[in-house]
Amino acid sequence: MESSSLAVLKLKRSGRFNLRQDTWDASIFNVLNKNDLDVEIFVPASAPVGVWNLRVLISQNGYTRSYRVTNKFYVLFNPWSKLDSVYMPSEPMRQEYVLNDVGKVYMGTFGSPEARDWFYGQFRRGVLQAIMFILDRSNLSPSDRANTIQVSSMLSALAIKNGEVKTMYDAPFVYSEVNADVMDYSWDNRSGNYKALKTKYASVGRLIITKKIGNSVSSEAEDITLSYKHKEGTNEERQSYYRALSDLGLRTEFYAAHFPRAPPLEDALFLVSATEAESPIGSAFDVILRLINRGRTKRTVELNVNVTSTYYTGNLSVPIKEHRATVVVEPQQNLTFRFTVYPEEYVGKLVDFSILKILTFAKVIETQQVLDNIHDIKLVNPSLRVVAEKVIIHNTPFSFLIEFVNPLRKTLKRCKFNIESRNYGPKEIAVRDIGPHEHFTHVEKAVIRKPGTENFLVTFGCDDLTNIQGKLTVVVN
Repeated sequence: MESSSLAVLKLKRSGRFNLRQDTWDASIFNVLNKNDLDVEIFVPASAPVGVWNLRVLISQNGYTRSYRVTNKFYVLFNPWSKLDSVYMPSEPMRQEYVLNDVGKVYMGTFGSPEARDWFYGQFRRGVLQAIMFILDRSNLSPSDRANTIQVSSMLSALAIKNGEVKTMYDAPFVYSEVNADVMDYSWDNRSGNYKALKTKYASVGRLIITKKIGNSVSSEAEDITLSYKHKEGTNEERQSYYRALSDLGLRTEFYAAHFPRAPPLEDALFLVSATEAESPIGSAFDVILRLINRGRTKRTVELNVNVTSTYYTGNLSVPIKEHRATVVVEPQQNLTFRFTVYPEEYVGKLVDFSILKILTFAKVIETQQVLDNIHDIKLVNPSLRVVAEKVIIHNTPFSFLIEFVNPLRKTLKRCKFNIESRNYGPKEIAVRDIGPHEHFTHVEKAVIRKPGTENFLVTFGCDDLTNIQGKLTVVVN
């Protein structure tokens, strides 16, 4: 007898399981003695994920005794089973997406994506129990529990790609993250209204990347952008966009009326940024702009350049530097304009992942045309060097060394390390102040209770620097 959350099995003396997707089965695996035996239970792929209880009924001579097995057992999705909807045919995929407890998360800018190690910790004590606690509070029906992964990942990704934003799992927000149009406006004193500068169709969702399978050392990533959106400029991409507008109750005509295309250029003047995509933190960098006049008349241009620290969401934080200038661009001239941003101007004002946004507005005096350019620059942190003893034995203390060079010309205060691995930590260690450009070392002792491969993630932070990482992989004998 079976239901979605109850299975009553008759124990077979021996024989092969009835390997069906929706049928439980049980058989005697081994008879130890007259009082003890080993039993195998086949859990079908359709069984709901959760915590299950086991009760044994023994009938003899018309008398039935009942025993409740003290230990509960957990039923999980099984990517090794061909009968399961989450089956992965590739062993490297199973190693990466199921068994690997350290991955990478990518951040930064389109021109300078940065990989950082991320400790998942799915095998840490208490994690499985916490997941089941959340599932129990979700009020999902047993049949829904058998479908969770398929519904929450595969179907959502497909809906986002096709612009079907009425579906669940925050699809409207995620769709806007990967496929949105950006309209730039400026205030026009002559008309007393905002004037459309340009519409940027490809500035959002330019790059979606993830860790490559088996790639644990380098920062090389796998580009999965086309899994979440159609290629920019294609008819499929525009149809997806208009479908999303329709699902949100916005007609295409409304979009065209309220978000018009920018008018054609009134001048043969172009503004481009030649600033590098990244720069080492603690160093000065140049903001480089090029004004290109392809016309036959010289142009006088008022430049206004703002450098601002930026959150990872794109929201502006603290102004760092403003530069104004008036330049004359002769006909057929390619004029380069530059100024320098020094570390003393941005240190202490950085947020999140040390990203700066450079916003440039150029106004042509003769025609009143306004040009704009937005450029992101990533300030790259140094890395930690982490080394350990060559031979490590489980249950035996060993030491590892953490090295760090201060990239700034100022003392770092309130410094701390965070150390974590599968069988260690998380542990926070406060250390002394680190002087300007000082080579700092710290020795830490650890004991690992289990043999196997251990990945240590070490993160350093202080008042002026955050998210500085190092990694150590050791084999514990």
